[in-house]
Amino acid sequence: MQARALALIMALGLALPSAVGASTTIDAITLDGEPVRLTDYFDARKWTLVMVWTTYCAVCEREFPIVAALHDAHRNDDFKVLGLSVDGEAAVERVAATLAERRPGFNSLVAEPAEVAAGYRRLTGESFDGTPTYLLFDAEGELAAHMSGPLDTAAVEQFIVERRH
Repeated sequence: MQARALALIMALGLALPSAVGASTTIDAITLDGEPVRLTDYFDARKWTLVMVWTTYCAVCEREFPIVAALHDAHRNDDFKVLGLSVDGEAAVERVAATLAERRPGFNSLVAEPAEVAAGYRRLTGESFDGTPTYLLFDAEGELAAHMSGPLDTAAVEQFIVERRH
């Protein structure tokens, strides 16, 4: 990896995955209750930023317009955003209502908190800290970076540019 990309990761608080080649599978459901896997929503040759959120997270609520703008700016290129609510299957109606209100413009799935925590550990080798959390997958579907807390969208864009070359 280029030294500049590594410096950017450190400056942003992004972390590299410790489990190289780890399974990117996290089981979830659609808003219609259909079982899916996180990887079902990855597109070939597109970077995917997964925003892990909850309906009751105030920081997540503030992040939605920022992340939606990032998605809108790049969805026709080689980047997209996918939401992953950890409110659990029992709260799918509340998740749908929250999304109807926030209208992020990107798909969102719903997963059980324990499933996300286990998947996060498989992917990163770390404990899941809460929401918002971001998982950045490269165009091959491999975890490239992860972080918790508010997102610096310009830094994510720069990280992707650095990693492409």
